[in-house]
Amino acid sequence: MAVFTTITVSALPTTRTDGTALAPSDLGGVNIYKGGTKYASIAVGASFTDTVAAANGDTYTATVFDTQSPPAESAQSNSYVVAGVVTTLAAPNAPTITGATA
Repeated sequence: MAVFTTITVSALPTTRTDGTALAPSDLGGVNIYKGGTKYASIAVGASFTDTVAAANGDTYTATVFDTQSPPAESAQSNSYVVAGVVTTLAAPNAPTITGATA
């Protein structure tokens, strides 16, 4: 049996690592990592839906990237574990991910 999860990325960074302001228009998108490997890229404000095997579950994190060329990427978000326990591993200027499992 498969478990479906929808991940929403929130609490996006508002400052760069050097302390300067980061406008929403400076954000290019969000990278979703599954099991530590880059799995998908989505637009800022979009949600990501995935199917995971209920038997072993999956761990997701997210980063945001800016519009520079090449893009700069934030620190990874907290971990979101599907079919398990959510563990908070917050890093400065990292997004936060939350999810809903159905």
